[in-house]
Amino acid sequence: MNYQEPLRTEKIGILTIDKQKILKRIETVSKQAYAVYDIKDLPKTFVMAIDEHLEKMIGRKRRFLEFLAHRYKVSDIQLADLEFSFLSNLTNYMLIHYQVVENTAMKYAQCFKEIMARAHANSWMNSNVFSLFAVTYNDPDHDWLTMEELERLRDWNFKLEKLNTIRDIVVFACFTGLSYQELYTLCPEDLKVGIDQKLWLSVRR
Repeated sequence: MNYQEPLRTEKIGILTIDKQKILKRIETVSKQAYAVYDIKDLPKTFVMAIDEHLEKMIGRKRRFLEFLAHRYKVSDIQLADLEFSFLSNLTNYMLIHYQVVENTAMKYAQCFKEIMARAHANSWMNSNVFSLFAVTYNDPDHDWLTMEELERLRDWNFKLEKLNTIRDIVVFACFTGLSYQELYTLCPEDLKVGIDQKLWLSVRR
């Protein structure tokens, strides 16, 4: 019997709990940070620009790790084991699992390509097959409501209360710019007091 195994299992359990606490703290700090980033009248600095970029990378890293666990049942993978199909599988995962639009999935693909290009430049990879992956963007054709139409919708009363709720959600989305997924996951804790003492929605974009 290996007497070290129970101790090792216990240590892994403790580290897992600590990791979850750290991730939760990062999520909280990120939400607080974005409340500051979204204040248009607040002068921004070079360091703030770096921090904002890193915040986005943290969010994308979490999605990449979730994909690894879902598709390959691992928490990490050797660069040498990455195949061209990995990127196609990643974009399909984003489209199906998170139901993002194609342009959003392509942004994740572009981010992944940049990471791989840097790894190749650092001589961590013998070749970079992902440079062949074509990232495409579709120019969305939005049929926007005019302000007059939006105001009419805001003031319209439907016979069904359910439709009135949907009306409020649509109007709220128009004035805040939040996507459907962001509205779906919105909670009271996302309402924060900013440094200007006004209430701001603090959500990860």
